[in-house]
Amino acid sequence: MIEKQRRRVASFACFGAAILAAWAALETTGARAESTVVTVPLMRYGLGMLECAAYSPNPDAPLVATGGGIGVVLWDAQTGSHARILSAPRHYVFSVAVSPDGTKILTGSWDNTAMLWDTATGSVIRTLVGHSDSVDSVAFSPDGTKALTGSGDMTAKIWDVATGAEIQTFAGHTDRVRSVAFSLDGAKVLTGSFDKTAKLWNATNGAEIRAFSGHTGCV
Repeated sequence: MIEKQRRRVASFACFGAAILAAWAALETTGARAESTVVTVPLMRYGLGMLECAAYSPNPDAPLVATGGGIGVVLWDAQTGSHARILSAPRHYVFSVAVSPDGTKILTGSWDNTAMLWDTATGSVIRTLVGHSDSVDSVAFSPDGTKALTGSGDMTAKIWDVATGAEIQTFAGHTDRVRSVAFSLDGAKVLTGSFDKTAKLWNATNGAEIRAFSGHTGCV
């Protein structure tokens, strides 16, 4: 029996005039491979430069989210068509993530906040307030119940998606937190920073488990 593998990739290019707000669906059956890529000018939607892109982890909700300027554009990954725009005043989007079930969007902004959005309606569910500098990176926990944010204030935070309450703060970097991720079991958090280090944390008590040094630039 020939094994079939399916892989989707969301890609993007910066600087606004023309961007790849798209998906690539690669299906491999033996030696056969197919791909589809759609290119769309972001400026058509008045959002400006593209900063980030994310793909829905839910195979039943093939969604691509691209962020930049004052909003996020949602796209149908199967057709490449524009589905919806999520936009809020002064919420310049630096980072975007799609919840595991595809029903929510998480954005981080230079207004020091993160926002949770309803994918179906495009409305803001709640705003996460607590950072003192821009929110440069965002992620959902594997079960979708928690949001993770990394900020220019040199900290990362975990939030309760259902209530918007701040659950945990991770402090220890000496420069901006540029990237964040949960472990697959949700028990650990990984952060990367402009201080050229990555740090692994206990998601429950906020304790630093270990630091990874060796990069010569931001992580």
